[in-house]
Amino acid sequence: MTVEERVKKVVARQLKVEESEIKDDSDFVRDLGAESVQSIELVAAFEEEFDIEMEEEAALHVGTVRKAIEFIKKQLEPNLLEHIFPHTEVPRISFEGKIYEEVDGNLVSFDPADIQGREIYITDTTFRDGQQSRPPYTVEQVADIYELLAKLSGPNGIIRQSEFFVYSKNDREAIERCLASGHRYPQVTGWIRADEGDLSFVHKLGLKETGILTSCSDYHIFYKQKMNRREAMEHYLRIVKMALEAGIRPRCHLEDVTRADIDGFVGPFVQQLAAISESVREEMKVKVRLCDTLGFGISWPGCKLPRSMPKLIYKTIHDFGIPSDRLEWHGHNDFHKAHINAGTAWLYGANLLNATLLGIGERTGNPPLEGAVFE
Repeated sequence: MTVEERVKKVVARQLKVEESEIKDDSDFVRDLGAESVQSIELVAAFEEEFDIEMEEEAALHVGTVRKAIEFIKKQLEPNLLEHIFPHTEVPRISFEGKIYEEVDGNLVSFDPADIQGREIYITDTTFRDGQQSRPPYTVEQVADIYELLAKLSGPNGIIRQSEFFVYSKNDREAIERCLASGHRYPQVTGWIRADEGDLSFVHKLGLKETGILTSCSDYHIFYKQKMNRREAMEHYLRIVKMALEAGIRPRCHLEDVTRADIDGFVGPFVQQLAAISESVREEMKVKVRLCDTLGFGISWPGCKLPRSMPKLIYKTIHDFGIPSDRLEWHGHNDFHKAHINAGTAWLYGANLLNATLLGIGERTGNPPLEGAVFE
């Protein structure tokens, strides 16, 4: 006998009505004539019939046959939360409400629901950062892995781009093999230092976009590059303009951004990139990659800059002028936060997540690309 049939038998017995009179939408008081005492007895009868307990508050809300059936079924049947954990799909992440952060003294909100209205993608660095942790791939290995990335990317290009070194003969042959495959995604892009000679390699290969190393922490500017901030900024901007003049879209990699002076150097530099972008076609506007080079990024609200991801992404979009569709996150796993930080970057407003196959990358690795696909 089903739960529905058993409920109706209990109702008929307790309220002394014919089962044929009992409908799913019948109200115990209005339609079936139950008085207050009978309602209490009806609840007790349900408890005895189904060996359950009905709290007083719950019992008050079970006013119709249908509601009684639904309530009892919930007590008898396992709640597998299938709206969150469907058996045939990746488990879903559900949110209730917004995320709040204080930025420059103002309370700002991030609504996770906004991500449904944005086009988020993965970008790949298997052939660049991935090769900095191991012996270089052969041309054949690069071509084989690229085929797998294209297959994983699918027709919608969830893995939108893949970046390559351009320096060695092996690098350039691998790029030519991948370009010759004819795949639309991942798009083949370059990775270079802010150097005219490097840029010439990109131009000769016919690539439409390249990443440009634009280190932004004083650790890199003063101690590694032996420059001051003005010299570094002028040098970076000159290479960016040269790339645009050559018809190559620049993607500026803000190396070591989570150790940088955000308002003192990063902001003014990125604002210059935004200003340059105003005079070029949409498909040529400068992209910005936020590089958490040593894995210092923190996803929790309340953390101070430069380690705060929500503050950094918010300011890059709202104060420095780079929209979500031109903003990318690149992380490292030194403190075991690479994957969670990468996924969180999507929530805070960056549309592009840079990852590497199996998480293999320099030192402790990068966000795992296959994990990003599931995320």
